[in-house]
Amino acid sequence: MEINKLIEISKEINAETITKELEQLKVKMSKTDCDLILPFVGEFSSGKTTLINALTDSKQLETNFDPTTATIFEVHFGCNSCCAEVFDKDGKSTHYDNIADLKNDKLGNNPFVLVHDTSKRVPSTTVIVDTPGLSSPDIRHKQALVNFLPQADGIILVIDVNQPITRSLTEFVKTMKLSDRPLFLVITKCDTKTQKEVEAQKKYISENCEIDIKQTACVSAKNNDVQQLYDLFQSIMAEKNNILKKVNEQRMNLASEKLKSCIDEMLKVSSSSDDELEESIKKHKAELNNFNRSINRLISDSTGDIEEIGRNVSRHFQDSIVSRLNSIATAKGINYDAEAISAINNTATLLQNEFKNNVRQAIKTKATSLSGNDSVNIQSLNNISLPDFDMSGIGYGMNLNEAGHEYDNAIKIGVIGIAAVAAVAAAPAVLGASGTAAAGAAGSGAASGISTSTLLIEGTELTLAGRALSKASQVQQKAESIEKKNGGVLGNLIGKITDATMGKPQRIRAINNYVDSTLMPAFKAEIDRIGNEIVNGISTVLYAEAKTTITEKNQILQKLAEQRKANQDEFERRMTQLRNYRNML
Repeated sequence: MEINKLIEISKEINAETITKELEQLKVKMSKTDCDLILPFVGEFSSGKTTLINALTDSKQLETNFDPTTATIFEVHFGCNSCCAEVFDKDGKSTHYDNIADLKNDKLGNNPFVLVHDTSKRVPSTTVIVDTPGLSSPDIRHKQALVNFLPQADGIILVIDVNQPITRSLTEFVKTMKLSDRPLFLVITKCDTKTQKEVEAQKKYISENCEIDIKQTACVSAKNNDVQQLYDLFQSIMAEKNNILKKVNEQRMNLASEKLKSCIDEMLKVSSSSDDELEESIKKHKAELNNFNRSINRLISDSTGDIEEIGRNVSRHFQDSIVSRLNSIATAKGINYDAEAISAINNTATLLQNEFKNNVRQAIKTKATSLSGNDSVNIQSLNNISLPDFDMSGIGYGMNLNEAGHEYDNAIKIGVIGIAAVAAVAAAPAVLGASGTAAAGAAGSGAASGISTSTLLIEGTELTLAGRALSKASQVQQKAESIEKKNGGVLGNLIGKITDATMGKPQRIRAINNYVDSTLMPAFKAEIDRIGNEIVNGISTVLYAEAKTTITEKNQILQKLAEQRKANQDEFERRMTQLRNYRNML
């Protein structure tokens, strides 16, 4: 069906949202050289913004390692100058001559930024869109992405070469039904892998990806190696007309399905009497209350299951992490703290994802057991997109690298000083010989009553002690010089000895104390927090969906009731018209 006819039907049934979508589509289809909109979609920190900066002349879009904003950045190329327009939720704009002034933390709730760039390396009719990362914990980011994607003519999936294409990315593509758009893949950070490893990753993705990828480009924004992406743009532009034709047909078909659904609902209630219509409205209000009660019951009944899932995950985490950390503690020649932190983070992330999926399944299973007025839309539970969660409450309080080595330096100094001690120990022998001679020499003075013997002996002791200490200092300096020249051989040897005798046991004790007193309580608390956030997120979506569904039903019923009361003949004509529209669609 032609788009003009679809617009006519949507206006006749007062489907304002569909009418607006179709009119925008009509404008786009009328242009001979319209823009091709290609959003970059990927996990957080996949390198989307860094890559876009590499394509621009300004190179000033802020990159940040934390998800900070739900703003959509639309980048147009081939412009006369580099500048930007920031649009607030009311459509008012603020001009920026310096793109570097666009700080994410200052954008607030401004939903859209239009960026102009002078680069001509990207075709001027190719519009690149920087979108929020899929793994952002802020639900506004996902909603901003969802709201924008219907405008996309194709999708460029961006993944980090160090991380295979994720299930959350493929599930998002399926859920949003983006697979009816042409999908292209860009693999970033390829400078961190060898060419052979990059090719292996490409092959793995092509063989295991559950979605159809049209073409792949490998890039390194850090090294400004983006030629394959430029080639990809040229390839896309060569197919631009075919892409737009197919995508616009898909948009029209989707609008047609929405219109049919609206008309079916209107025809369904058209045969009802006025009293029946009023009664239906009341029933819908009661239905909303039933929905809410069902959701409350579902959440309440799922609480025990979720708590048990949390306990199981915590036990699994404790068993896994203790085994992993003890293995690290007994290893040789590694950075113990770095390895321990990595093990904790990786294990926690893996199990929190397992926990999230198990909670969803538990709620879904519980919902399946409900029936009649207590039923909940199972399909909604399947489609709810849960964000990834960070284990932000887990701290690291160990110092495994120093465990058992607190006295290494003192031991080394002591060993170096052994020679000095030996030199001091030789002093008594020398002192004994010298003291005898001194006593003999002092005999002539005995008659005078002057005790010169004692004075001479004490003087000799002091002199010899000074010489011994001087000798010890020389020996120690010599030993330290040798140790330095030999690259700390003695220190390394002492470190190995103390590690074997004290380091390993102390590391194991430190790990056991840390796991029991700090790590497990923190992990359990984080699991409880994540469980609550999941439940709140699911219930919020279910409540909102129920309210929207009932509100739309009531609006249709009320409109029909008003038409019937105003003019029966006009009402019947209206019903005939709706049936004709339905047949046309």
